[in-house]
Amino acid sequence: MPDLVPRYETRAETLIMGKAVASNNGKGGPAGAELCRRDTSSLSCQWQRGDSVYSASGDAELFPNDMLAFMVSVADLLDGFEVAGR
Repeated sequence: MPDLVPRYETRAETLIMGKAVASNNGKGGPAGAELCRRDTSSLSCQWQRGDSVYSASGDAELFPNDMLAFMVSVADLLDGFEVAGR
């Protein structure tokens, strides 16, 4: 079996976006006052709009300077995939 070398670069330059119905990373309750938190070189953000909670995480350098406009764009994009019920 060959030596398996970790490939840390596989997650480089990646932003992960999501939409959920529970805030605080699934713990429920009101959304936290702090929208984003930074860990070393990554950034993780979570915000609420209407009944949905949106999140974005990834390399901090990939996030734009205007975070409010970015949050609106992410929410608009993910809302575009919503399918109306019967």
